[in-house]
Amino acid sequence: MNIFAEFQAHVAAAVNALQSEGKLPLALDLSKLAAEPPRDPSHGDIATNVAMVLAKPAGTNPRALAELLIAKLSDVKDIASLAIAGPGFINAIGIAGVCDCTHAFAARTAQEADPHCECPQRTSVSMM
Repeated sequence: MNIFAEFQAHVAAAVNALQSEGKLPLALDLSKLAAEPPRDPSHGDIATNVAMVLAKPAGTNPRALAELLIAKLSDVKDIASLAIAGPGFINAIGIAGVCDCTHAFAARTAQEADPHCECPQRTSVSMM
């Protein structure tokens, strides 16, 4: 599992937790959730559209949903911080194991980071 898939799994777990608490309806389609490098690398290491995709079916606005999700995701290790961008995208910043080569490689293939990456900030820490 690559780091983007790992983060997406954490996002899905956060949604499930909010559903269990009654803060989100149970019948939400998670198939359109995405976790990927942000278009602008200055916005962080990983961006997710979860709040944008689920807000309308959940009967809330994207920013409010993003705030609930950030509260749930704040305990995920190896993430320095989470921020809401624009109308409700969530950006994860300071992810251990992400470097410029990861972004470039993921953008090309959506697979694991380049195993030949020689960036000084490259680590092999897992988010699990």
